[in-house]
Amino acid sequence: LIGDVGSGKSHLAHAFAHSHNGRVLTAKEPVPIAACRGKVIALDDAQKWSEESLFILLNMALNNDIPYLLITDQAMPSAWSIRLPDLRSRLKNIPTVQLNAPDENLLEPIIKKLFSDHGRAIDKSVVDYMLIHCSRDISLIQEDINRIEAAARATKSDVTKRFVAKILREANL
Repeated sequence: LIGDVGSGKSHLAHAFAHSHNGRVLTAKEPVPIAACRGKVIALDDAQKWSEESLFILLNMALNNDIPYLLITDQAMPSAWSIRLPDLRSRLKNIPTVQLNAPDENLLEPIIKKLFSDHGRAIDKSVVDYMLIHCSRDISLIQEDINRIEAAARATKSDVTKRFVAKILREANL
């Protein structure tokens, strides 16, 4: 599963693992490979894993020691710098799905959720304004929302369409 930062790869990996009673593994918290046997595994940010670990996990999946293996990354496996020829060969032959930039139908609930993560419910006019004036890159939207939230807390202001317009205008100067 390939996609840009904020495209939903990790969210989908967690949903996949949860629906199969499996585990999500990240390079930040390595798990002994033997603990993966018989489990559905979602491997987030696969390129951050050692080539040896990735090779072992792929082989376990090919041998049905792991029923399902989902790997996520920002780049296509063909673009990774892989030293191990057998790993390169396996990665070249796995099916990939590219997540595209989200459209308005997906961005609207994401914007609401990102504000909600700050403990704030926002008016639809704020969302509509952001859909017109913000990037489609979720990580940039997150930065904008963090900037808006910081300004709202600092000035003890409500997050209105006018307030958001002012903060975004100042950020783009």
